[in-house]
Amino acid sequence: FRPVSFNLVVEPFLPGLRDGATASASLVGAFTPGFTVATGDPLTDHAVHRLLTAITYAALGAPAEFAPERFDPEPVCDWLTAHRDHFDVFDPDRPFAQDATLAGAPVSPVGVLDPVAAKDRPLFMDVRTMADLPPIPAGVAVLRLLG
Repeated sequence: FRPVSFNLVVEPFLPGLRDGATASASLVGAFTPGFTVATGDPLTDHAVHRLLTAITYAALGAPAEFAPERFDPEPVCDWLTAHRDHFDVFDPDRPFAQDATLAGAPVSPVGVLDPVAAKDRPLFMDVRTMADLPPIPAGVAVLRLLG
């Protein structure tokens, strides 16, 4: 038996561009030169940038000023590697951005994270029901959770 794991430090879940071509990156990969976050949704892009900013502050402290041309991602990547246990989406004790004490509580279908599903939102014309929505990859669920 192998426990389910999806660690954002190493799993490529962030859609974006690397040197002009479509690419995916993990959190460490997001800090490498040449990668630009591009989820296709400006609100999700903003949420991802907030997360990356929080990670940078946790790793380096809040800078008095920020000079992108002098930014060294290596200490941030080292911090992420050292704290990788904090970024596992399915960790049974400390799942990323979730409350582990809710394990066993009634659950909602993952479709409630779907921004265009029509559940109790008459503005959207979607004929799918929550039961009709297909499972989504863990990385997509994380982006919906953030955004």
